[in-house]
Amino acid sequence: MATTMPCIGEVQLISKSFTMNQHLFNIFTGTSTGLLKGSSMCDKNFANLNSIDSCSSKGKEITCMCWWDSKERNLLTGLRNGQVLNYWLEVGVITNIPKSVPAEKSILRSIKAVDKKILISAFNTGKLNCEHFNFDSDSSTSCVKQLNAEIEINSGQDLFCMDHNLSFHNQVATGGKENPLKVWDINSPTNPIFTAKNVPNDWLNLRVPVWVMKTQFLHNSDKLVTGTGFSQIRLYDPAAQRRPVIDIQIKDSKYPITALALRPTSDFQLIVGTTIGNLSLYDLRKKDLVQNYKGFAGGITDVKFHAIHPYFAACGVDRYVRCYEVDTHKKEMHSLFLKSELNCLLLSSSWSLDDQGHSIEKYTQSDHLPDTNLVEDKKETLDEDNNNESVWDQMEVIKTKKRRKQLTLPVKSKVKKNLK
Repeated sequence: MATTMPCIGEVQLISKSFTMNQHLFNIFTGTSTGLLKGSSMCDKNFANLNSIDSCSSKGKEITCMCWWDSKERNLLTGLRNGQVLNYWLEVGVITNIPKSVPAEKSILRSIKAVDKKILISAFNTGKLNCEHFNFDSDSSTSCVKQLNAEIEINSGQDLFCMDHNLSFHNQVATGGKENPLKVWDINSPTNPIFTAKNVPNDWLNLRVPVWVMKTQFLHNSDKLVTGTGFSQIRLYDPAAQRRPVIDIQIKDSKYPITALALRPTSDFQLIVGTTIGNLSLYDLRKKDLVQNYKGFAGGITDVKFHAIHPYFAACGVDRYVRCYEVDTHKKEMHSLFLKSELNCLLLSSSWSLDDQGHSIEKYTQSDHLPDTNLVEDKKETLDEDNNNESVWDQMEVIKTKKRRKQLTLPVKSKVKKNLK
């Protein structure tokens, strides 16, 4: 059974605490504390888009994010407890989407929006809810109405990932631990249209465990690429066979793949990130590593490509968000410390490296924001750095004399004396 949020048929207004330019922030990140952070990589600065008071419990942790439409005006965040919040970036309003939540204790794994009409949410218990919404106007408080049409899919226990096919809107892929890759048709959710078959036994004739951590549809295709919990990258072609047509084992690593993103300009190159901070570019045709990217000191939780330009962003548990150029630089072009463990991110398609950026200081000190909840930390970090430098300058330099090396005399052996 599924229970619905208490605001059926309309949007529940949560906060009206920020008003922002659509192009002010380049990257949006969701944290384990429940804070949504907007980052300006050009200014090396960030701000919180919600208050700490709204993130008091563990259930408010942001586990997934997606854009509500292609224009990137609305940003949806999925919370651990199953709640979905809508951030109206132009209006400055945070609203609660009236969606269904399973009655049993569950964790929201992923959310996908389809043409601003359908919201697909996946839980670790295997429940998938496909709910229809109707936008009647541009008002931020009364524009969402939930229709009676709701589809529920049971994809199996221990679900870890879910992806929606942008080319075929009725297809959804799921996978998890001992839960093989499945492709579902939303219009007929009783049985999957494709179920992957496990690879053959290993050289000891032992069964290979199944653990699908990440999956993504290829562009303009029904093929899928997956990352497993044992550092395996696999490509599936449902039209050819049930087993993977390409199987790549990452060398010298058996750590789970926790982040995966296909390159927009190529269906054969993808970025993968692991729990030990390895960030790498792989080519499916060559079945080999192209190059590694440096910088991360902990597990990588999410990675996203830019829609147009050849660079991507990644975040992890080391609380940094980093930007890389795909082909030229192994080290990050930009990095920013965000003070919280990061779970997921979204990259704005309007951002370019040629942009000089907008000043967040002017934004936070504007006259039309008397009651803002944004947190601007650039001045604090600068003051801390200046204080640290002054402390080091005031300390005396202690000179030490060089010690002479002591000669060690050889020890006379007692064996010769005994022989005498």
